[in-house]
Amino acid sequence: MAKLLTTSDYLFYVVLTNYVAVLGGVLLWVSFFFLGLIARRLERAFETPTGWRLLLWAPSGILLYTVYTLASAGTAGVAVPGLKVERGIAYGALFVSAAGSLYACAATWMLLLRLALRRARQDRMP
Repeated sequence: MAKLLTTSDYLFYVVLTNYVAVLGGVLLWVSFFFLGLIARRLERAFETPTGWRLLLWAPSGILLYTVYTLASAGTAGVAVPGLKVERGIAYGALFVSAAGSLYACAATWMLLLRLALRRARQDRMP
């Protein structure tokens, strides 16, 4: 027998978590955008590629997933046939976005490691 959620349970487990997911997605996108701007400044300062363009554009999949979360929250659990395709697109965009962001973050991280090693070597020299 299926147990239905009470009004307060629905508010907590469905509505509130959707709002938190949307807020988290937007904040994550903003943080990657700012990291992309920082990587751009590093690339210009040290003339080494950092992948800053990827950091600016790759997190767009996070926003697409956030829009899907907002849209699916409005359906109130109604089974709509198109939602399977939309869900696949949203999750696929989120995965591609995560992979691209990881790659660009790794490129920026490698640049920072090289700069730190170069600085450490210069500090050791008499």
